[in-house]
Amino acid sequence: MKDQQTAERRQVAILNADIVNSTELVDQLDPEEIMGIMQRYFDSCRSIVEESHGVLAGFTGDGFEAYFGYPLARED
Repeated sequence: MKDQQTAERRQVAILNADIVNSTELVDQLDPEEIMGIMQRYFDSCRSIVEESHGVLAGFTGDGFEAYFGYPLARED
């Protein structure tokens, strides 16, 4: 017999963030500079999310989505 999945209620916070006016930034800088900035930005965001016990769900262009309270629920 297959294991049955169970549903559960929990509070989850979802963060969607991106860089404001990134198009202007891209128009003003060289591609190599933009890539360096974006890499540092994503590295910083990943570090902050992980320190806050969140999970990065994915990246889209100059933004990202993070989950807090999933897959592990926390009271804080």
